[in-house]
Amino acid sequence: MSGTRHQKHQLQSISLLKQALVDLIIENGTSDKITVSEISARADLNRGTFYTHFKDKTELLDALFNDAIEGIKLALTSPYKNVNRVELSSVVPSTILLCKHIELHKRLFKALNMVHTSPNLFDRLEQMHWDLFTKEIQVEHSNALNTDYEIMISFNHMR
Repeated sequence: MSGTRHQKHQLQSISLLKQALVDLIIENGTSDKITVSEISARADLNRGTFYTHFKDKTELLDALFNDAIEGIKLALTSPYKNVNRVELSSVVPSTILLCKHIELHKRLFKALNMVHTSPNLFDRLEQMHWDLFTKEIQVEHSNALNTDYEIMISFNHMR
């Protein structure tokens, strides 16, 4: 029972630290000058607790990016866990889940958009999509919508 209580306390501390950093980024418009002391104080935890969970602010920031990207990936893939084929003639379940996820975590995405690091939020999202659609999902098309794929390919190469 004690282990479970300890684990809950650890998860709560991590959550408080993450939320504190999100709040501070939104207030400051950047993460650049935020210190571990400020994060710990905002979370109402001591610096030792911070260092129990994270090596430094960058590691906490990476955890936030990971939460955002993994949440989007889960929203995109979870409806299709045991499905071999998806018909794309209407709105697919992942679209709804994706929109709900972003709405639910909009402060996180707003804060991460303010972080000027490389890779940034959009670079990480692009990489996640690339990995997803080149390694995990096979896309087939019947051209039922009469889409001109030449134009789409040309557009993508212009980026």
